[in-house]
Amino acid sequence: MTAGRGWAFWEGLGENRRFAALMLALAVFYLSFIGWYGFVGPDEPRYARIAEEMMHRGDWVLPTLKGSAWLEKPPLLYWMAMVSYRVFGVNEFAARLPSVLLALGTIATLYLVLKRTFGERMAFNAALALGTSVLFLGFAGGGTTDMPFTACVSVGLLLLWRYLTVEPAPPPTLLWAAGAVFGLAVLAKGPLGLVLPVLAVYPYLMVTGRVERLTLPRLAVGALVLLAVAAPWYILVYRREGFFFILVFFVNHHLGRFFTSIHHHTRPFYFYLPVILIGLLPWTFFLLLWRDRRPLWRRWRQDLRADGLLFFLAWLALPLVFFSLSSAKLPGYILPLFPALAVLIGWSMEEAFAPGRDWRPFAWGAAAVTAVLAVGGPLFFHIRFHRVELGLLAVALALPGLLGFIWLIRRGRPDRAILSLAFGVFLVVAGGAPFLLPTVEPFFSGRRICRLAMPWTGSDNPLIIYRHFHHSHEYYTDYTCTPNVEKPAELATLLGSRRRAAYLLTEEKAVGDLDQVPGWRHTVVAEAGRSVLVKLERTP
Repeated sequence: MTAGRGWAFWEGLGENRRFAALMLALAVFYLSFIGWYGFVGPDEPRYARIAEEMMHRGDWVLPTLKGSAWLEKPPLLYWMAMVSYRVFGVNEFAARLPSVLLALGTIATLYLVLKRTFGERMAFNAALALGTSVLFLGFAGGGTTDMPFTACVSVGLLLLWRYLTVEPAPPPTLLWAAGAVFGLAVLAKGPLGLVLPVLAVYPYLMVTGRVERLTLPRLAVGALVLLAVAAPWYILVYRREGFFFILVFFVNHHLGRFFTSIHHHTRPFYFYLPVILIGLLPWTFFLLLWRDRRPLWRRWRQDLRADGLLFFLAWLALPLVFFSLSSAKLPGYILPLFPALAVLIGWSMEEAFAPGRDWRPFAWGAAAVTAVLAVGGPLFFHIRFHRVELGLLAVALALPGLLGFIWLIRRGRPDRAILSLAFGVFLVVAGGAPFLLPTVEPFFSGRRICRLAMPWTGSDNPLIIYRHFHHSHEYYTDYTCTPNVEKPAELATLLGSRRRAAYLLTEEKAVGDLDQVPGWRHTVVAEAGRSVLVKLERTP
């Protein structure tokens, strides 16, 4: 099939088939690689283990890690992972599958709700931008609480907006369904599942006066639905753990994160600005080149689309201020704002490619992204991984989509240009994964190095972790490794009880410390990323 016939076939599909094709492509895209790499970061291995322990105990109430209560997060992610483990076994694919399904559900809900107000093309473009943006794509394949929370908040807000704007009389079931989904958000990340929707919708209600639709009887029923979904777990855990639950869950992990630096995630106030700009790639320039200058507050009464834009801007406003004021800041915290950002990008596309509009700024924007990638990609891979050729590969895979976008824009084919840009994302991930993941994974996960160590270590001869703590090391040694040892003297004391060879996991830069441990010689057995597996033997 030639390119021309391919475009003709795509454009000949009906709206429903195009949407189905998009969802199928995203599903295959998301699911293809989630089992290829080990758990990364501090959260993925912990959450995977917590769900595994709950499953083995048959306990759906109390999260535990290494047998002790772990009260940092509510159980929604653990529950979904437990079900996934039952079907697919305990592995990375099963742990990440819930996030993929919820990401797809969020994209589908966004499309279906937007289509009623903004039309099929804008809804399709917003869904496409959300599903292929860097940050959303990354967390869709992560076994953390960020995507479940984002999905629940987003679907709840979309249902609430439909309730507030349906004419002539909104069905109360929309409000009650939103209450149920917000209840799930409270089970995904705690009180923030209630705070964030209130912050998102409050400015919109004040400007439009639609608060009158939230009549007390309907609001009361919605609140009862929310409580019916969320409250039982909190009550059951409190009955088991008492005030300890209040202290750890609410005081430490909620108030402590917002007001103090106790969890070591302190960032400057502007931290989320670069996160948003980078996280929205490759669609960022559509947001930066916003063309609609008409004041929304003057036309929302006459134009439901302007009303919608006002809602999605409100979705961004106070929540962004809230997250920026928080002491603890992580990229995943801002993920619930990305559906609203995708709507603004979709609207920017509508405005940019309307008849008679100047397309050149967007071509220049794509050219700027191309230039940044051409320079920054190889430089990043050289500095971070000492593999400049992988950066060149990533750039080579991204270029067809970017150059195709510029060429199609110049030919007056904006819809095809947008698909070309999305195709570039697919090409980078699908084409680059077999080459990039084997190099990149060991820098972020201990799976490979721990598997190399397991034949020689175990509960009777635990792997020693020296100045190289990572939660994935604990997970992939089945929690038989030692606590992190920080000093040569502590290491010497620990080795004093060993009668035979010991194995140690450390970083490259710390291997020299082993010369300071008397009575033991060391040999490097394996390396992966910055991790080094060392065999320690007593000297004669």
